[in-house]
Amino acid sequence: MEESIGSHRVHDVYADVTEQERAAYPEFALYDAQRELQRRGDDTRSMSGGWDLAKYMNLAMLRKIRAMISDKNWFVFIDTDTFVDWDNLSTLLEHLDPAKRMYLGSPVWLPGLQFAHGGSAYALSSGALDALDYAAQSPQEPLYSQFGFNTTELCCGDEALARALKPKGVSLKGYWPMFNGETPATLSFGKDLWCEPVVSLHHLGDNEMHHLWRWSEEWKVKTMNSRPLLFRDLFQFIAPNITSSMEDWHNIDERTAISPSRKSSHASFGHCEEACVADQSCLQFVHDGETCTFSRHIRLGKARTPEGTRKFVSGWNTARIRKWALTHECESAHWLRSNP
Repeated sequence: MEESIGSHRVHDVYADVTEQERAAYPEFALYDAQRELQRRGDDTRSMSGGWDLAKYMNLAMLRKIRAMISDKNWFVFIDTDTFVDWDNLSTLLEHLDPAKRMYLGSPVWLPGLQFAHGGSAYALSSGALDALDYAAQSPQEPLYSQFGFNTTELCCGDEALARALKPKGVSLKGYWPMFNGETPATLSFGKDLWCEPVVSLHHLGDNEMHHLWRWSEEWKVKTMNSRPLLFRDLFQFIAPNITSSMEDWHNIDERTAISPSRKSSHASFGHCEEACVADQSCLQFVHDGETCTFSRHIRLGKARTPEGTRKFVSGWNTARIRKWALTHECESAHWLRSNP
């Protein structure tokens, strides 16, 4: 909706979508209802269906941006719960040519297509935005049919953008893990997530966003902003919360989970802990009342309440974690090359 929030102007990206075209997509009934409530001064927060409507946002937003702004080199898109280290992002973009057709972010892989995960932030060069050639399109031509696919059938607006760009010769350049969809607590720190610069994080609540922003600003003052913020540095943000054990907590990412071979490891939390100590590569573990799981990565994790007979108790080998962190220095920042 078009409105002002404090000193900021909020633009309605759907304002230029014609009533005739909106009528072809049932999801826009929500938008029309919201406009009516706004006109009457009523609250729209209880309305549902926003996710289905949001899949139409990206292409409409880019068309509006191109009409409003034509002299910028890069366009960066974030969600309200996305943290961005703007210094690191600027450093990355400074080494790339905005005149080229460039589309950067954290890849989501589909058969024959990769698109940037919107919550992890993504960037488009002026060359990529120009490739969509909005100026050459007739205002009467339907926005959502001119790219040759049915937006309604897609998962989201992020996919719609990638499908619109691909025929123009613009494919995603993936920069994960620098563009990242995790929070500091759900990151799995390890050799493959340590010396890389932090560009973005996702799913941060208001308090966590505030604390992380304040912490990062203090870190930059302390280091005199002499080097990029790395995941190794970000680990220090969550390190004070790592303790020997925590009940109703799950600290393992399924993608890094290891099942111990010793059957007795699963008998209890104590047996699970003993097995982790015996395995020199184990840094942390969780016991759910039935099974024991290890990890060779460091992850704070998040609360998880009991599920029937399953009660989650997490443990960390704090001495081993401390030693691992101290012995893994970063001689320099590992600025990744794009993949693909």
